[in-house]
Amino acid sequence: MHWQRIAFATFVLGAPTLSVLAEVRTWTDSTGKFTTEAEFVKYEDDQVTLRKGDKTVTFPFDRLSDDDQAFVEDLLDELESQSS
Repeated sequence: MHWQRIAFATFVLGAPTLSVLAEVRTWTDSTGKFTTEAEFVKYEDDQVTLRKGDKTVTFPFDRLSDDDQAFVEDLLDELESQSS
C-alpha cells in the first residue's frame, strides 16, 4: 500500500466515510483458525487496528486473511476515490 492512502485514511476521513468504517464485521487471520467481530479503525505502517467493544488491537496487515486484506485495500481505494 502506498503511504498516501494510509495518510488519507488516517487523517482525512469525512462523516460519510466514518459510517462505513464503524461497521462491525467478521475478521479472519491468515491461518483461517481465528475470527473476531470488530470494527476497522485504521491502517498505518503495515499495521491494522481493529476495535472490539471498548478495546483496540493492532497487528501486522499480513496476519489478516487474503479476503480481509482485500477488504482493507478496497476500503482504502474507496476512501481515496471519494476525495477526488
